[in-house]
This record gives sequence, C-alpha cells and structure tokens, in this order.
Amino acid sequence: MMMYRTTAPSMHAFQQRGIALAVSLILLAVIGLGSVAAIKSGIFGGLIANNLRSNQLAVQAAELALRYCERQAMADPPAIVLQPLPLINTDQPALWANINTWTDGTAFTLPDAAINSPQANVRYLQAPQCLVETMELRAAAGAFDEAAFQITARGFSPDYRADADGAVTGSEVWLQSTIRYTP
Repeated sequence: MMMYRTTAPSMHAFQQRGIALAVSLILLAVIGLGSVAAIKSGIFGGLIANNLRSNQLAVQAAELALRYCERQAMADPPAIVLQPLPLINTDQPALWANINTWTDGTAFTLPDAAINSPQANVRYLQAPQCLVETMELRAAAGAFDEAAFQITARGFSPDYRADADGAVTGSEVWLQSTIRYTP
C-alpha cells in the first residue's frame, strides 16, 4: 500500500491569491474609469461637431439672405423695400439694430422656395431675413452723387428654436454688407 503525503497549503500560496485579487480589482477599476472617460470624450466631441455644423448652416442661411437682398436692392426698380438709414449725427439708431424691426414685418423674410429646396438634405424652419437701408454718398460737398446700401441679414440654423420665455436653442448669425451702387 502506498501512502500519499498530503501537506497543508503554505501561507505563501494564500498571500499570492490575495495579492492577485487586489491587483485584479485595481486594474478593473482603472479600465472602468478609462472607459467612462473615453465615452465622455466621444459624446463631447459629438456635441462640438454638431454645434459647428449648426453654426455653419446658420452662416450659409445668412449669406443666402445677404446675397438675395443685394440682388433685389440693385434691381431696376428695386424688388425690395428700401429703408432710409438715419443720418450719422442723430440719436436715431439704424433699423437693423432694433430687434423689433426683425419681428414687426419691416425686415424682409426670404420665401421658403429660396431657402428650402426639394433636393436639399436640410430644412430650415425659421427663414432667414434681411433689411436694406439706403445711404447717400457725397462726391462733393453738398451733392449726393451715388446711392449705397447697407444690407443686414440674419440666418438661423435648422435646429433654431426661440420660445416665449426667451430661451434659444440652435444658432443665429448676423452678416452685413455695404454696396456702392451707381445705376
């Protein structure tokens, strides 16, 4: 008969198992925190990209309104209402600087067909607007020789929303040009 000798596990083996468990838990926690940081970074990057896209679409809408109104102002006769620009040394502000001008019907709102095409992937819910103010340029003292237009346009991103409380989401971009025009 053969006898087997059994020995009790050594204290050294128990210590190794305990250290391995502690190291495993620490590594698991580090990997978990790294994963959370990577997810947050990805979400943040997506938000930044979406905001840049929203702003760029608002710039494009404002640019469209600016060019549209420039063409309308230089038509013979003008195909848009021309507003007089106040003289420089008066207390009267320019119309474009008054927010009520943009909501009371004074500003021109581009027609839906000019901004939303059936082929486009983007639909603007808020159409861009423009305002044409006339200026007169003097070549000689006391004589008005040329006309000029100050055109202000504002465009909105497709996700633009403004509620009654004044909370705004999306992008709004304002552009302005001055055109010297001799018919």
